[in-house]
Amino acid sequence: MRRYRHGRIAGPLTILYAALAAAAFAAGNDDLLAAVADPGGLRGSLTADPPVLFMTVLVQTWAIWHILRGPVAGVTPPADRPVRLLRWALYGLAADHVARLLLPVPWVISGALRLAVVVLFFRVLAAPRAARLIGLVTGLLAVLLTSAVSLVEELAAEGMLLAGVYALPWMFVTLWSQSRDGRRTVLTTRTGLAWGMSIALVIAWAAIAEPGSSSDADLALVTGPGVYPEPPSPSLAPIALALDVLFAAWAALSAHDLAGLRAVAPAPRRTPAAEAGDAADAGDAGEEEPGAARVPPPPAP
Repeated sequence: MRRYRHGRIAGPLTILYAALAAAAFAAGNDDLLAAVADPGGLRGSLTADPPVLFMTVLVQTWAIWHILRGPVAGVTPPADRPVRLLRWALYGLAADHVARLLLPVPWVISGALRLAVVVLFFRVLAAPRAARLIGLVTGLLAVLLTSAVSLVEELAAEGMLLAGVYALPWMFVTLWSQSRDGRRTVLTTRTGLAWGMSIALVIAWAAIAEPGSSSDADLALVTGPGVYPEPPSPSLAPIALALDVLFAAWAALSAHDLAGLRAVAPAPRRTPAAEAGDAADAGDAGEEEPGAARVPPPPAP
């Protein structure tokens, strides 16, 4: 816990949350377990099997630890203004998703945070301009569709499904760009990939569902990045809860990475053949060429 800036605070809170869920699961108290998984009751009435709910809580516990622990302890190196703004926007986005477990968050706040993250990633990430433009366009479309769904309920299913479709290329372009940055960690990349692959599977599931069916609508709602105009079905609510905190964990881990130092690429190792060649060149430089005129030493005074 001492390795991280807020580890001593995050550790006990995470353990307490996990212990409460474990006690509810062991006692067979399904209502308490559902309250731990969804304390705000924003996903409707959770009727999933207790083992499914408990697995959801385990994902939430893992995410809460990585969100609260902060970056690695130490002095944060100086950074450019866009990097600092992106870091705090990512923390705000993570807090937005966690807050949705407790209470409704106005769509204006969520939309502004997502818009800031998309634009700032375009400015900060080290990637070819074409890739960054793809990320910017798809990210903006996902934000606009999510905001439109919040305003027009009739667009709920189609709008959220399209928002999820556009969010996928944005996430993968962002992850690829992060991999070119010396500050990112493997955990950040894997967390983002886990979220992206989960969304892709849900979208594929929705694609084979009967158009206009309740299953199709519920799956579309789950793909939305943390905004639910109406609660998904109780059976899919655990998926929505897990995806929410998984995205929040990726946002927080990305912010933690921005507080670290860029990794310096190690100098290339020279092969024995190259070293032998250098030694031979040095020896040749010290030898006289055949036929060269010898310069006599100056006379002694």
